[in-house]
Amino acid sequence: MIDLAVVGCGAITRTCHIPAILLDPKVHLKALVDPDPTVLDNITRCFKITPIRHTSLAELKSVTAAIVAVPPHLHAAATIHLLSRGIHVLCEKPIATNTSDAEKMIAEATRTGTVLAIGFMKRFYPNTYLLKDSLENGDIGTVASFKLTEGFRSNWDTRNVKRFDPSFVPGGVLYESGVHWIDRLTYWFGEPHVIRYEDDRLGGVEANAYLELEFVSERGIVRGTIRLSWTDSLENTLEVLGSEGRLILADRDPSSVALFRQAGRSHRRLLLQDEARLSPLYPFEQQLNAFGQAIAASKPDRLADGHDGLRALEVLETAYSKRTDLSQPWVFSGLLKHTAPRVV
Repeated sequence: MIDLAVVGCGAITRTCHIPAILLDPKVHLKALVDPDPTVLDNITRCFKITPIRHTSLAELKSVTAAIVAVPPHLHAAATIHLLSRGIHVLCEKPIATNTSDAEKMIAEATRTGTVLAIGFMKRFYPNTYLLKDSLENGDIGTVASFKLTEGFRSNWDTRNVKRFDPSFVPGGVLYESGVHWIDRLTYWFGEPHVIRYEDDRLGGVEANAYLELEFVSERGIVRGTIRLSWTDSLENTLEVLGSEGRLILADRDPSSVALFRQAGRSHRRLLLQDEARLSPLYPFEQQLNAFGQAIAASKPDRLADGHDGLRALEVLETAYSKRTDLSQPWVFSGLLKHTAPRVV
């Protein structure tokens, strides 16, 4: 049995982590930590649970492990504090707001012999390993390129308005949503390299972004593009092109991948599918189970560790360092030049 604390009781804790914890018989939710007593009261009342409640980490007594779900600019301090006490940590993504802090988190986990896992829960969707298996089986031949689009009108229920303040976070849609894809693409294709990056930030954080990446592995080089939006509804698909076909992963169905193979002048469509019946909590349940396995000294294949979190963050930092303006023809500076109408 794992005695678990959850640090930070915002939307992700309320809608995902606590429901997943309560479904796992191997986990005991021992404590909740949040600076707002009202939030603690609301959560315990809503879920009809009686964990110990703390308003600071200093009050937290002995637990085996913790989920850190505070805002990203607080990840490093909370995680390092817990790891220094020998407490295993599952930290929400992104690992930190800068690579220096991420490296300190990894160093502390190494020093104390504790598990540091990062909450890339989309690794646990069946279509993640279905696509990986298909690529390794050579179903589409030599992989050449990919095209990814993900767009939706963001309505995430957040208490953390600092998520839009560049004083606290390095970015917006790429940092929060794109980091999941960067992690998965690295898991599939190899070592990532940034070619080009554009976004629409105007003093805040970006709501739209365009990224070109190159991945290098022993199987070769794969190039592709990522378009992300918090303002527009896009196709929400990943298309991977190979010499003998293509694979399409659609967010609307996380349990399958469509395989198109060339058959003469036409294409044959096959559906690679996992029979698991998925609930919205499925990836969080699987992630929590894998975290427990890691604590028990096994190494689950899909659980992201601190080095995975650091690699994804390095891509973000490189992209932001190469940033150029995304084309926004409706935005201008200076005065428009008007030609006076001719009077006839």
